[in-house]
This record gives sequence, structure tokens and C-alpha cells, in this order.
Amino acid sequence: MIEKLLTLNAIGLAYDIVGVLILGLTLALTRSVTLFDQSGTYWDANPNLFYALILQRHDARVGLAFLIFGFSAQFLTAIGIIVNREVAIALYAVIPILLGVYLVRRRFVNQSAGEKFKMLDEAERD
Repeated sequence: MIEKLLTLNAIGLAYDIVGVLILGLTLALTRSVTLFDQSGTYWDANPNLFYALILQRHDARVGLAFLIFGFSAQFLTAIGIIVNREVAIALYAVIPILLGVYLVRRRFVNQSAGEKFKMLDEAERD
């Protein structure tokens, strides 16, 4: 059983699951109040929608990277590539590290989105 978990096929599936969760949960867990704020009309621009779109783009890039890596690992298994136990364990160990980096980066993306919106808003007023 453990040996089957140490194949590129299983590793690829783990990365695919993480990628799908990043893509799906960020949309599925959005509160109704947040959606209401994002759908509002504003005189110049909707800052809530701007923030949401920047975060969506970030989530899509990260989720897509996980999916591409996962499908690539599965493809390598299909053509007969085998990795040793240490490489397989290392590839699994990287998942929580990458998720941590993603979450920290997501926080900074949200902060920089606010700064970008303020700059665009001020530039438009000039």
C-alpha cells in the first residue's frame, strides 16, 4: 500500500487535489455579503470587485501550477518513469511548504491590490 503512494501517479493526484481545492474553495467559500459588495455599482470603479479579481487571478495561477505539475507527474508515470522513495517523500513534503507560501503570498497580494487601487484612483483624479 505504501509503495503505491510513492509513485508519481499518486503524487500527481495529490497535487491535482490541492490545485482543485485552491481553485474551487476560494470561490465556493465566498460569503454572500462579499458577493453583494462586489456586485455593487460605483461611480468610477468598484474596489471590492478589483480586490476580488486580483485574488482570483492569484488563486488561478497557483491552482493551475499545481494542476499542471500533478498531470505532468501522472503523465510521467504513464510513460514508465519511476522515482525512488526519497524523491517521492520530498515531493509530498513540498506540498505543505508550497501551501504556506501560497497563503502568505495571498495576504500580500491582497495588500498590494489595495495600494494599486489607490494609485489608479488618484491617477484618474489628476
